[in-house]
Amino acid sequence: MHKRKIDWNIAIKLYEENKSTREVAKILNCSPPAIKNILTKSNIVVRSHKEMTSRIDLDNILISKEYNIGYTMTELANKYSCAYTTIRNILKRNNIKIRTKSESLKGKYCGEKTSNWKGGITLNNHNYRNKWKYARFRKKCLNRDKYTCQITKNKREKLNVHHLDSLNINKDKKYDVNNGITITEKLHKQFHKNYGYGNNNIKQFEEFKHKFFEVKDESNKHI
Repeated sequence: MHKRKIDWNIAIKLYEENKSTREVAKILNCSPPAIKNILTKSNIVVRSHKEMTSRIDLDNILISKEYNIGYTMTELANKYSCAYTTIRNILKRNNIKIRTKSESLKGKYCGEKTSNWKGGITLNNHNYRNKWKYARFRKKCLNRDKYTCQITKNKREKLNVHHLDSLNINKDKKYDVNNGITITEKLHKQFHKNYGYGNNNIKQFEEFKHKFFEVKDESNKHI
């Protein structure tokens, strides 16, 4: 029987993006035990099911709101670099009704039909996230940046791809690789905490990056 060849580097990268062994196996068209075997032989600790589905660092309320305005669970899992089951558990804990596939396609829970409608800005930001196009855009950015945060140069933390110019001010840059940059999930959250969601631009990012190094230099002086 012909044995399927699996790219170990891709399998490890996908797993380090916080995908489950099952999700990695589905992407690479192989079995979950095969992925576990690769991780074990590469001296990578395989996360338990509890670890995969109990992410306390995630904003449960924000995720619930984003699901209500049209995100799918798969898109949210990709955005927050976590397992699909983690998103599902968050929604269940917040008593959010899980849409069927047909309901999602009909747009029953999208746009102004939801209680979380914000006048169109948020929806415009999220409608573009066709999972295949966005996944391709994200992968190109990560590959270009060698899976390394472009601020901290960290390779081990969870990574996000940040849009330099937000889509509500420049829709033409939806999937423009030059408009994406790899940073850690922690810094991504801090950026949007500082500057908000929407009306973001490269000037803000450079300012955020400069402040990061200022704080770092100040910390080093006291060592």
